[in-house]
Amino acid sequence: MPSTAFDTLLVDLDGTLVDTAPDIFEAVGCTLLELGARPLPFATVRGFIGNGVPTLVRRVLRAGGDARLDERQALEVFQRHYRSTNGRYGKVFPGVREGLVAVRDAGCRLACVTNKPRAPTAALLDVHGLAAWFDAVVAGD
Repeated sequence: MPSTAFDTLLVDLDGTLVDTAPDIFEAVGCTLLELGARPLPFATVRGFIGNGVPTLVRRVLRAGGDARLDERQALEVFQRHYRSTNGRYGKVFPGVREGLVAVRDAGCRLACVTNKPRAPTAALLDVHGLAAWFDAVVAGD
């Protein structure tokens, strides 16, 4: 029997376990370069993260100020670049591994819940050595 009032802890992935903003920033930069648009500063891109990839791409295109860029094409280009940047630049936040140990030691199961699709979620957890900690992963698709 767990020593806590609950037996399962659900945790978010991006921005909670792993700082994925650098991965996303790199993919955005490659996307803009490929589309012939000007790059954006890291702080600007970081501020656009949240609410899913389509919203991110829309925000990036608006900030770039180039109305000629097709949002659907930009989304496809971003997703292609993100497959290669996912897990390469971001880092696990300090204390995450210790926190996972403490939760497990308290007798709780762990589940990762994210709006990121399953394939990049699995890849990100694997790259950072976090996959084995989770009894379940609930992805956006």
